[in-house]
Amino acid sequence: PAGTSPALGSSPDAAGRTSSSQMRLIGRERSPEETTLSTTRETALTAGLIEQRRFLASAVERVTASLDPGALDGELDSRVFARVEQLVNQLDLPKLPEDLELAKVRDYVKTELLGHGPLGALLVDKSMLAVTISSYDQIFVTRRSGDRQLVAHGFSSDSALRRAVSRLCREAGRPLERGEEKVERRLTDGTRLSALLGPPGFTSSMLTLRRPRVRGSSLEDLVRKGTVSAGLSKLLSYCLRGRVNLLLVGGPGADLFGIASALCAACDDASLMVVEEYEDLVPAELPRAIRVNAAQLGPQGAPFLTHACKIQGARLIIDMANSGLVLSAFETISAGVDGVVATLSAASLSHGMWRLTAALAAGRPGLSVPAARAWITGSFELVLELVRLSDGRQRVQRALELVGVGEDDFLLQDIFTFVSPPGSDKGEFVAAGTVPRVVERLMAHGYPFDTSMFKQ
Repeated sequence: PAGTSPALGSSPDAAGRTSSSQMRLIGRERSPEETTLSTTRETALTAGLIEQRRFLASAVERVTASLDPGALDGELDSRVFARVEQLVNQLDLPKLPEDLELAKVRDYVKTELLGHGPLGALLVDKSMLAVTISSYDQIFVTRRSGDRQLVAHGFSSDSALRRAVSRLCREAGRPLERGEEKVERRLTDGTRLSALLGPPGFTSSMLTLRRPRVRGSSLEDLVRKGTVSAGLSKLLSYCLRGRVNLLLVGGPGADLFGIASALCAACDDASLMVVEEYEDLVPAELPRAIRVNAAQLGPQGAPFLTHACKIQGARLIIDMANSGLVLSAFETISAGVDGVVATLSAASLSHGMWRLTAALAAGRPGLSVPAARAWITGSFELVLELVRLSDGRQRVQRALELVGVGEDDFLLQDIFTFVSPPGSDKGEFVAAGTVPRVVERLMAHGYPFDTSMFKQ
């Protein structure tokens, strides 16, 4: 791209809102090949910035109106580049808004019409981990550091966002199909593109870009970071060796990738059948991973996964991102596949368990709620609840054993719980004082446990 827009950085609060006092303007006075956005000054999202957005959108509209219809569709030839360059240089601009330079206006227009718009600089930024667009002019970028920033100048219109998506799909080797609304692509650098190009009536298309993680965690890393205790790490290690089925439930902001990749790294006895739709569950560098796009499984997902896992002797690593995947996962486990690691994003552990119950009941007409609960209890023995702390750190808040089904809910037995004073993230992992039944089973199969670690 010819240039890039400034960006407005922010740190959202626990509810996801961003206060004016947290905003900071990030400018870019470097060449497009450079990939680091530098902080220039603190600021609020003022009326002046909104005026800049409107001014830029008007400039794009004026240049577009002078182009032939369809000139920006498909492959762009040299004549289109030359014509856009000519029109941009001839723009008769009125008084510029404050803090908006003429060169930036011209760069913005050319980048949007000829390149990928504000996505251009982000795609070559090595610190970028994810980009989320909920509306064409609302673009958030998440850095590998965990910082989340709002790009000050988004796209000028929904059609500009759609044009950028179309170009990215074409560059990925699979052009956008006519009428395609749900878009899934892998870009040439491994970045995952997911977009929803809604039908008429949608106020805007939506897009996410997610970079593959190049390095995962280990159980030792998780202990060092305080995500798990040494005792819980040892329990998980033995459970993996004994091919116990594990369910990971993560709340808002929880990094399920971190703990899933650590568990995968500890599974050195077999290949991994990784089923994912929106997130990369294991590092891109892990050679034993056989990746399956969940969106392409279809109704025969369970038989395919069962057969593939049994042929390869593979462990199933599955992100239960939608109800169809939930049913496939449980049918695969019922067919005899063990050593499963499943992840589920939910607001809380109880909400996640209810989601699984509802998904099974909906996927199997006639299946009662108690029967769905019993199916879940019979499929997973150990459940981990992962939370994101206020300072951004990750922690397994609870490790529990599914022991049965009560009259109205699941029967859960705490194994380890992180206990902290009210209002504080500092505390310690505390054992519940009971030796889990899964440990007794593993000990019967010769796994050496020091059961004193389960004492209070």
